[in-house]
Amino acid sequence: MVSQDVKDGEEKWMEIWVEGHVGNDKLKQPFQNLMTEVLKIRKGEAAAGYKPCAWCGALFDQKDKNQKLCPNCQRIFDRNIKHRAVLLLKKYPHYTFQQVRSIIGCGYSEYEEARDILIHRYKENIFQKHSGAEEKRKLLALLIHKPINEISEQEAENILQHMPEKKWD
Repeated sequence: MVSQDVKDGEEKWMEIWVEGHVGNDKLKQPFQNLMTEVLKIRKGEAAAGYKPCAWCGALFDQKDKNQKLCPNCQRIFDRNIKHRAVLLLKKYPHYTFQQVRSIIGCGYSEYEEARDILIHRYKENIFQKHSGAEEKRKLLALLIHKPINEISEQEAENILQHMPEKKWD
């Protein structure tokens, strides 16, 4: 990794910071050396084209000019979007991709994952006989994109009558 020289002003700032924050005299010089080396590396990374993450500030190799988040923060952001889609679909199971996207700005893959999570959860509860009529109505709303208030318990029961259920307890 390329490293850059530390300027006198930066060196002086680190010296003042260490003096004010590190109480043990034996640790002051090693701590200042550590800060100096980290700053050299960080300046070298910045000079080599690395950009700071908009969320955490860590330097990363920006492959795409539109990429603002480091890979780790991007994973966290995508996971949060998926979780928000799950919560929205739990409340409004009949929503289509376009409706979910207009509310939380997710891509189709996040919508599809969120929908699949809920479908699997409802099917598992039906199989384990832990579900009530409400969950069957929610599953049907997810599958056919019909508002839950327009699906009767009898309609859900009739359509989902062939769903496998556990035969033993």
